[in-house]
Amino acid sequence: MTDAKIMIVEDNVSDAAHLEKCLKNLGYTVCATVSCGHQAIEKAADTHPDLALVNLCLEGEITSSEVADQIGSRFGVPVLYLTDEAEGGLLQQAHATNAFGYLLRPFEERQLHLNILTVLSMHERESRHKETEVRLKQTINKLEDVTHLMEAVFNSMNEGVVAVDENGVLMFYNSSAGRIAGEHPKPIEADIYKWAERYGVFKTDGKLFGSIEESPLGIALKGGTTDEVEVFLRNEFKPEGVHIRVSSRPLLRETGVLKGAVLVFRDITKEIEAGQMKAELLRLRTELETISLFPSLIGTSPVMQDIYKLMQQAAESDITVLIRGESGTGKELVANSLHANSPRKDGPFVALDCAAIPETLIESELFGHERGAFTGATTQRIGAFERANGGTLFLDEIGDMPYVMQGKLLRVLQEREIQRIGGTAPIPIDIRVITATNRDLEHSVSVGKFREDLFYRIAAFPITIPPLRERREDILLLTRHFLDKYTAQAGRFISDISSLALRLLLQYNWPGNVRELENAIARAVLLETTGVLQADNLPSQLSPVVALGRDPSTPQVILPLTEIERQALIDALEATGNNITQAALALGISRVTLYRKLKKYNIVRG
Repeated sequence: MTDAKIMIVEDNVSDAAHLEKCLKNLGYTVCATVSCGHQAIEKAADTHPDLALVNLCLEGEITSSEVADQIGSRFGVPVLYLTDEAEGGLLQQAHATNAFGYLLRPFEERQLHLNILTVLSMHERESRHKETEVRLKQTINKLEDVTHLMEAVFNSMNEGVVAVDENGVLMFYNSSAGRIAGEHPKPIEADIYKWAERYGVFKTDGKLFGSIEESPLGIALKGGTTDEVEVFLRNEFKPEGVHIRVSSRPLLRETGVLKGAVLVFRDITKEIEAGQMKAELLRLRTELETISLFPSLIGTSPVMQDIYKLMQQAAESDITVLIRGESGTGKELVANSLHANSPRKDGPFVALDCAAIPETLIESELFGHERGAFTGATTQRIGAFERANGGTLFLDEIGDMPYVMQGKLLRVLQEREIQRIGGTAPIPIDIRVITATNRDLEHSVSVGKFREDLFYRIAAFPITIPPLRERREDILLLTRHFLDKYTAQAGRFISDISSLALRLLLQYNWPGNVRELENAIARAVLLETTGVLQADNLPSQLSPVVALGRDPSTPQVILPLTEIERQALIDALEATGNNITQAALALGISRVTLYRKLKKYNIVRG
């Protein structure tokens, strides 16, 4: 994202020049440098920046918060405040007026770069979330309208009635029965057997009840009564088939002698489809709620749904959460989502990778230091605990923390106060701590590399993120998400994935998990020259023998049921020349169901 255009709003000339130099060193484009709020709004309209860096203490008629509000609401430009003050009313103002936070001066170029990436990523997620929410709400409204319309139709329908005499001769057949069966017959058919044979009422696809004697009407002609039975009817007038609910009872003379039977049935096809639509509506509502809570997490597999439930429970409190999982599974995304849905969401989210910090610096990174505390400490440094005050501190790879630091961390978690290196007074803190690891901490405890008391302190609420190989149902969803993301970034049009590429993606074990999948799709998008993502552009480790053909000893790939159903729909349309009626007949479903499934899988008729 270093190709982002950034506007500087700074009334201090030297600070503006220093900031512009830092941005250029990092590879960003400075589209404008202005010194007041009026100029900022004018330049935002002309240059359309991706981000604005605004002095929190901007002087002039228009304040920094007004600048952020104006360019954010009018032009959709996110703002990152810059400030020299570490506490006080200005920072509270920054939290209240801008969701993207602030950066304290002085800062290193790396800090500036990380903060810019974070703001751009947050802004992109919010934009995608809003678009997704609008689409889902539109779909839900449409499904609700269709459901209401169907319910109105159901209320106006009449049951079909067929009456026969004791010999099975058809005596009466109302218009509703004709409409349900497919065509109104002649006023009087020779007998019920010929009628049943013609319309397939009792024999569908070879056998339904086996014979008319075993059917509800056959039982009634013997003097018995039947409960409602659901059957599927298909004939030359109803090639798509209809589901009907049938019941029958005998007709008796006053003397008790059998004089015939009556068959009552009604079309319940729309009821079944309405139930399917209601289930789909419920699924969409659940998906909308999940996306609304955790927009950065992608996955609808059962194991991910269980994780979402745990996250909802954990987000509501300040309980210490331990996120476990292999590298690349998205542990930091889970931590960020917990913070974003917690009562501390308006506070800062500070992430620290314990494995990436040298042992000699980790104490300073965590607790900060005073000027002159040690050789090289030329300025005061605010540690991660203080920066996260009022919000959430995420300690990634906690299993790599040096043993001596584990005791100091435990004391801070118990006492809720820190002391900077070289400081003399304790500093109270109000934070939530979330940790993550890809190590077996229980084993580390048993061999003396991790403190047992610290382990029980941080593992109050464990959440384990499964590796991608254990939730293969999400691979296709993740693949399409990354395909959309990187084709948009590259300005390319790749609309689909080849069958071979899809099989390779589904059969690979993904030791690098979601991160490896994302990198694979990003690479393939850059290499692809057609409108379909081909297997040749995927990393070689996905299929070392892809160029030589499939080894007969290689296990056959088992595709998800959803992909098998999608391919069956495509094959049926191709085989019938895109004839909906014939395709539905071949698949054994109704045309309405076929249309719904085509829409579900985004299949366009050729």
